Amino acid sequence: MPRRVLFVASIGTTLRLFVAPLARSLRAEGIESIAAAGGIDGDLADFDRTYRLPPFRRGSAHAVAAAYRGLRAVVDREKPSLLHLHTPPALILGRLMTRSRGIPSVAVAHGSFLEPKGPRSLVYAAFESTLARLSAATVTENEEDARFYRRHCRAGTVSVAPVGGIGIDLSRIEAAQRAPKVLGPSPSIVVLGRLTPEKNLDVIVRAFARLRTFHPGASLTFVGSALPGDRVWTVPSQPGVAQVNWLDDPYPIIAGADLMVLASRREGFSMSAAEALLLGVPVVAVTNRGVREIERHNAKGLIVVSNSWQELERAMDSVLSRTSAFEQDRHLAQRWSQASAIAFHKDVVAKTLGVRVDS
Repeated sequence: MPRRVLFVASIGTTLRLFVAPLARSLRAEGIESIAAAGGIDGDLADFDRTYRLPPFRRGSAHAVAAAYRGLRAVVDREKPSLLHLHTPPALILGRLMTRSRGIPSVAVAHGSFLEPKGPRSLVYAAFESTLARLSAATVTENEEDARFYRRHCRAGTVSVAPVGGIGIDLSRIEAAQRAPKVLGPSPSIVVLGRLTPEKNLDVIVRAFARLRTFHPGASLTFVGSALPGDRVWTVPSQPGVAQVNWLDDPYPIIAGADLMVLASRREGFSMSAAEALLLGVPVVAVTNRGVREIERHNAKGLIVVSNSWQELERAMDSVLSRTSAFEQDRHLAQRWSQASAIAFHKDVVAKTLGVRVDS
């Protein structure tokens, strides 16, 4: 029987954006890659086959049960050698399937719910502390998450990825640097990501309103959209504020900005911050696990503040009042590259399956 990896996520967007390059690389090694998600919303040609599960992201217990039955049918049909799990809801379903069918799993904790502290983080920690040990390998995107999982997983099965998602395409970074796209009047500030209250975006709007008393020509552009199941946050109609829907390649817009601002309280690894920093654009970010992981990498151009609009505004003003540029460490770009991420995740898959692959 061929080696076969079944990738599972709560939404197809995760598989398309963060998993497809890994699937493509595994296929080149003769390992079949199957996709299963609660909604397939785009081209997943990099997978050998795809399955649409009943939607279960933020769903009811009935929806989750339906998704589990759908996943069980896929597993029984495909008989995968490994389940590769992404997004917190899929981690839970996949681990239960691991126990039911005796198939090893790799759990990738892209963005855990361990922070900020609250009812959701307590529920998540309770589930993960009970189920995490069922995975043959667990991958986190920051050291703080890894410390949690090491307490609940078998020794030696938890590792920290070199970068979030599936890394950064350095060729697109270079292309954006050659042809930046400026969206708003200078100083131009961009916010990249899902438009949902979870991203704490009201804090940025409030900070920006104050900032315009010192920089009256400043512009703030939100680049993004809500995903299925998200509570939608509407960009306010106020001076200097605009919105652009999500783009598959936002790098030119980031490259054309004077500053990126992020306020999310929950990130496994802040990809938007990493992308901006490699483009030479400074970042002001509210602290979270993903941002603190970037701090551990000693990245230049990053300012981290507490969850306070006053602190956010002061940091934004400080950056915009400076004229000095910065150049990022080339070694950091290689560590955060897509090639580095693919090599890391292929190695985890290979070790779990007991096979050899080219790095």
